[in-house]
Amino acid sequence: MSVHRAWMAGLALLAIGCTPSWVYVAEAPEQADTSSFAQSVALEGELALIGNSQSADLYERPPDGSSLPPHLWVHIQRFTPAQGAPPGLFGKAVALSGDRLFIGAPWGEPQVIDNGYVDVYDRVGGTWTFTQRVTPESFDPPPGFGPEILFGNALAVQGDELFVGAHHYGDTAGRVFVFERVGGLYQQTHELKPPSDVQETAFGETIRVSGDTLAISRRGPGGAGTGGGTPIVPGEVHVFIKSDGEWVPQQVLFSPTSAPDDLFGSGIDLHGDRLVVLEETAVHLFERSGGVWSAIWQRPVTDGGRKPVAFRPSTGTVPGYLFVSNEDTVQVLIEATDGSGYTPQGVLTDPDAQPGFGSALSLSGDRLLVAATGGGTARARIFERDTGGTRLQIIAIDDEILRRTTAAMAEEIAASPELQRQLDAALEGSREATQALATVAERHGLTVHHRSATLLLVDTEGNKAQLGRSKDGNTIIVQGFER
Repeated sequence: MSVHRAWMAGLALLAIGCTPSWVYVAEAPEQADTSSFAQSVALEGELALIGNSQSADLYERPPDGSSLPPHLWVHIQRFTPAQGAPPGLFGKAVALSGDRLFIGAPWGEPQVIDNGYVDVYDRVGGTWTFTQRVTPESFDPPPGFGPEILFGNALAVQGDELFVGAHHYGDTAGRVFVFERVGGLYQQTHELKPPSDVQETAFGETIRVSGDTLAISRRGPGGAGTGGGTPIVPGEVHVFIKSDGEWVPQQVLFSPTSAPDDLFGSGIDLHGDRLVVLEETAVHLFERSGGVWSAIWQRPVTDGGRKPVAFRPSTGTVPGYLFVSNEDTVQVLIEATDGSGYTPQGVLTDPDAQPGFGSALSLSGDRLLVAATGGGTARARIFERDTGGTRLQIIAIDDEILRRTTAAMAEEIAASPELQRQLDAALEGSREATQALATVAERHGLTVHHRSATLLLVDTEGNKAQLGRSKDGNTIIVQGFER
């Protein structure tokens, strides 16, 4: 990659590439004996969990500098139903949270027909070990004999809480069961339902949690076994908040524009006071202010029904991004600088033109995991935010040696996606990330210290400069230190 330098008195601008984009970097390869690979996906850092119809597979990113092919993530472990349970769509939903992973099997509980379960595994040393099978402990109302409940069709995890969807709970609209980990085991604490308990309207098909806010989709038609048709209720998204340890309803959201049969809520994602909702003809952004959610932006889409969305908000140093599955592609949109919505940046496609690209999404930092499940084969692709478009700006540094050493360090960070992630984390106050950057600084004769919203770089003569990012995240800035 060429670097163009334009030195001017106290200012240097180094342009590397163009606007940051998302690029394909690796694949989590399908195992030879996998059935219905990549029905669900979960990504956390350098781990990817892929759910199949009868198993789940865990992958890890190859370490930097290793002899392993960087374009193939390493298969770590396969999971099948523990304790001899039937497969029951084991892997229909998966989730990762630190040293714990979760695998849903909505048709699999042997004690009650199609009741479902969730298996929990903990990482002990280098091995993931089965620790618990989670099933509902109580029901409201009690199910009849042999119902289709489909417990485990959707999962969300936050801290010690586990949220499990049962979107076809007997003759009801569906349920979401909440469990809390106490003494190393999950115990049921809540059973959530919509105010109108209309049968087969898929409440709990998708679940997202962020802090003290929980969003649950109820897309109207298409509860298991209905075959579609005219919806009994329009699509909805139910928002709950946690108050005094209880999850209580806050608001029910409806489509601002669509017809009742447009599957509003077929895809949702939640971060803080922002919620993205996908329907068949549009994607919508809702924002909460004063405890009230309002639609503030929308964009037309085609074929948005029953597709996922994922987004991450701006952090102040990196722009926000929105990913929308649409007709065998994933649309990439970047957050407007004023936060009012998103503008298109590009489109992701499968490297081999695999049909069904975008059937499942999982976003973790600067990585996006995309499933492609059409055409008789399936793939799981990893994309990363391309930091090759990052600019470096050196401002008001009079000392020639300090200017050159800080510029060299900034260039090294700009050329490495991993170092860019460490920089972003360090600017947010992470001590571990600051320590990681200290190793880079040492190679250039510098030390690094966290200082408010910037990093302080100091050379051997005591000269100082500040390292930071522009608000849009496109520029790394090194600036002379002002006392």
